[in-house]
Amino acid sequence: MYDRDIQSVEYARYEIRTINKLKVVSVVNVSYLYKFEDRSELSNIRNTFPTYDEIIMVRKGLITDAYYYNIIIEKDNNYFTPKYPLLNGVMRSYLIDKSMIIPTDLTVQDIKLADKVHLINALTPIGKITIMPAHIQY
Repeated sequence: MYDRDIQSVEYARYEIRTINKLKVVSVVNVSYLYKFEDRSELSNIRNTFPTYDEIIMVRKGLITDAYYYNIIIEKDNNYFTPKYPLLNGVMRSYLIDKSMIIPTDLTVQDIKLADKVHLINALTPIGKITIMPAHIQY
């Protein structure tokens, strides 16, 4: 944890979660530009859908992120990520820098037409959590 100086350092075991049930939800005025310790704004939205393993947030008609992950949509062996995510994640930035994924405006219809949806974060590379669009609740 840090602000201008390092406040504390903690280590925690990380395990890739099993994601079976996803829900697409609309959000308004959600902001998460930096990785804050206080995720209450996002958690309040997430906790509204307790029967789902993860949510995908849509703001102004465009896909942003999942609660805990950045999103990649695979279509015809091409990989796309939202142009305006809530958080510009480390893995997402790396994949963009390597020209492996393309930032673009993505809608719910793009998810429905996708071949696969991948959830990524700094410790979860592409292909570790893959969901078929038919398993997503719209």
